[in-house]
Amino acid sequence: LSAIAQQPIKQVTEAFAFILQSVYSNRMTLANICDASLGKVLVLILWSNASADASDQTDSLARARAAVENIVSALRSQHREPGTTGPLGGIFGGAQKRATTTPAASAGAPARKKRPSTAGAAIEVPDVQSASPEATRTLEGSFLHVLDILEIVFTGNHQSPKWAEYSPLMLEPRGAARLDNRRLFAAIALLFELVQDSLHRFAPKVLEFLQSATQLAH
Repeated sequence: LSAIAQQPIKQVTEAFAFILQSVYSNRMTLANICDASLGKVLVLILWSNASADASDQTDSLARARAAVENIVSALRSQHREPGTTGPLGGIFGGAQKRATTTPAASAGAPARKKRPSTAGAAIEVPDVQSASPEATRTLEGSFLHVLDILEIVFTGNHQSPKWAEYSPLMLEPRGAARLDNRRLFAAIALLFELVQDSLHRFAPKVLEFLQSATQLAH
């Protein structure tokens, strides 16, 4: 899902439709799949676009946001019924499980520009200063889960079943025993940038993560 979301927008909907038909025999919707695995998908998007090179942060942010916009666009094309529960339940009219009221969803998706992806192919990306209301709510609704995953991997409790579940998302190449901490922090910084306008809502969790990081540093 994360790889598909980072393809050019014209290919995304067709690729998702192929998976639903060929893998799931149309017994599941894209919304069902995202409700079950959106946190991991977003972690992979962050990880694949994270860069420790400060000069590349703007493009990394644009690519990550474009991938989220692509997921939202694909979900919209599925004509999801309002009121569905789960992490994405409130994007298209249902009640979103979050603390604040949702902004109006009347604004359209931001204009897109073409930039090279990490794989060398062109990818259409939105202006990094803006995001559609649906994409913003998607990121806000999954922020705590995504940061939990990143924190579990960073703290490195190898006895934890959660570490065993999540660490393969960020251990490269496969089988590598050590985590690239610079890239991990770049991914976390990217997450904070993506929700910067509402980051204050998650202050307790952010402080908890910073405390854990500080203790490990000592």
